[in-house]
Amino acid sequence: MTTRFPGNRPGSDTLKEGESIRVFVFNAEHCNPKRCSARRLAKFGMVEQVDRLGQLPKKAILLDPFAKKALSQEDTEQAESRGVCFLDCSWEQAEHIFKKAKKIGRLTSRSLPYLLAANPINYGKPWRLSSLEATAAALTILGDTAHGRRLAEVTNWGKTFMQLNAEPLEEYAAAETSGEVVRIQQAYLDSGRGVSSEPESEDGA
Repeated sequence: MTTRFPGNRPGSDTLKEGESIRVFVFNAEHCNPKRCSARRLAKFGMVEQVDRLGQLPKKAILLDPFAKKALSQEDTEQAESRGVCFLDCSWEQAEHIFKKAKKIGRLTSRSLPYLLAANPINYGKPWRLSSLEATAAALTILGDTAHGRRLAEVTNWGKTFMQLNAEPLEEYAAAETSGEVVRIQQAYLDSGRGVSSEPESEDGA
C-alpha cells in the first residue's frame, strides 16, 4: 500500500540510506528563531515542515507530552508507515496547540519517558526537552537509531543529550511494550537521579 505524505515529490525525502521513519514538524513560531532547533532541522532538510496542522499525515505518531501512553516498540510499524510528528511551540501554549492538532489531524499521541534535557535553557532537567532532543529520542526508542543520532548531532548539546541519556535510551529501546517503558521509567524516578526544580525559562524549543 502506498502511503500519502505531504511533500511526496522528487527531492522531498529527508531519509538517508538505512533510515526508516519520516519526521514532520509544525512550527508555531513561538520561540526565538536563533534558538529554535526545529527551524534548524528544517533548514538542513532533516525534517519535513508543514504550514498548517491539517497538513500533518493522518494517523502519524504525535510526540505529545500530555499523552497517557508512552512511546515504545509497539509503535514502530505505525511510525514507519505514517511518520512521526512533533509540534514546536512554547510550553505556555502547548496544551492548547496539542489538543487542536489531535482534533484536526487524527494523530496517535505518545509521550516520551523520563529523560534529561541537555539544551542550554533546561540542561539537566527532566522532560523539558527541545524539539531536537525529543525527536532524536523518539527515533532511538523506535529503533531508527542511526537516524536519531544524525539529528542529534546537528548541535553540540544534541550530542551531549544522547550521551547523557545513553543508558535509559538503550533500555527504553529494548522494551517491547509501553508498559515495560513505564516500568523502566519508574525505576529512574525512584532513584531520584537528575530530578530538579521547574525551569525558570521555557523557550528552549
